[in-house]
Amino acid sequence: MPQPLPLNTSLKHHLLIAGAAGLWITLFLVVVGPFDTAPLSMGWRGQVMIGYGIIFFLSYTLMVLLQNGWFLKFNRWTWFEEVAFYLCLFTICLPACYGYYASDLINGDYGSARFALEIYLPTLLILLPLLVILRRTVNKLPAKRRSATANEEEVTELETWKPKIERLMAEHLYLDPELSLKSMAERLGTNSSVLSRVINQGYEVNFNDFINAYRVKAVRRALENGDHHTHTLPGIAQNCGFSSKATFNRAFKKHCHLSPSAYLRQLENDQGTVPENRSVSNDNSGHPESR
Repeated sequence: MPQPLPLNTSLKHHLLIAGAAGLWITLFLVVVGPFDTAPLSMGWRGQVMIGYGIIFFLSYTLMVLLQNGWFLKFNRWTWFEEVAFYLCLFTICLPACYGYYASDLINGDYGSARFALEIYLPTLLILLPLLVILRRTVNKLPAKRRSATANEEEVTELETWKPKIERLMAEHLYLDPELSLKSMAERLGTNSSVLSRVINQGYEVNFNDFINAYRVKAVRRALENGDHHTHTLPGIAQNCGFSSKATFNRAFKKHCHLSPSAYLRQLENDQGTVPENRSVSNDNSGHPESR
């Protein structure tokens, strides 16, 4: 698994990055006057180059909102997400910058391909080190110290919602393959944000891992009860709430550190049973936990 990276989700801090980088782009294009802007007057460059800074500012702000939404939903940020952030940011900026370049205000002579290769990419390569430094600095900033009142409210929230969540789990809600953060929040009479926060803080996992842990336990109980003699592994997984074989295999290995088939072989060895030819029955009726 990729190692997690620190992530500061403060919009205020990231707006400072957007402003600093946007200002840098503007000054670079005005003062240095690179590429096809070099022959143009400083006054003209000063009037129109600010548009590129504004485009970057807005694009970066949009990406930060998407970044925070991703982090809220999946509770993870790794090098994979960080690289994807930069790629998406630069991809969003490109058509906007070229549209501005080709507009009547600038009326640039380059086609889109030449603009991308000779103007856009070189400028980004010069900007990238600054942007990386700014993001790493901001993302490593310590979280704002919470007040005693805020901590008490958090504890109260956990004490309120955790018993309700555990009651739903005792009712085998996790066996529903269509279960989602939103539908579970509605069942509890709250919203997705509150439920996600309670699960993250109260159980130190995200929603998907929390639900899949219950499903994996249900699969293990089914195997221990011998359900694999009459059902296939995918059938048992489906009975326990998994909607796909890939998700089942990934979740099972994450929680048990063994693949389902390896776990089954180990279980049969421990029980002293000889593996049999199991039925490939499509009968998925009934849930393992109710047997």
